[in-house]
Amino acid sequence: MTDAEKLDEVLAQFSSHPNVTKGKFFGPPCLKVDGKAFLVLWRGDMAFKLAGEAHSEALQLQGAQLWDKRGKGHPFKEWVLIPAAHSPTWGWFARSAYEYVVGLSK
Repeated sequence: MTDAEKLDEVLAQFSSHPNVTKGKFFGPPCLKVDGKAFLVLWRGDMAFKLAGEAHSEALQLQGAQLWDKRGKGHPFKEWVLIPAAHSPTWGWFARSAYEYVVGLSK
């Protein structure tokens, strides 16, 4: 499956949400809600903007880590990079990230 297909597969679960669009997050492809990124496709894996229990659960997955896009030891604290090996969980984490980012706007 190509990266575009991976992103489209996750996007499909938001088909009833017209405020969810594809875009770019400093280069890599992402999904945004009302213009704010909530997940990013990164080198075949996916990073999600999470908080609370979802954030903790994501970090418990083998190979998951705080996302350090620049690779300079300064990860984004809310973003968790989940390896493609856990792609069956991506839908759930996408929903959690969406809800978190929507909640930040309220």
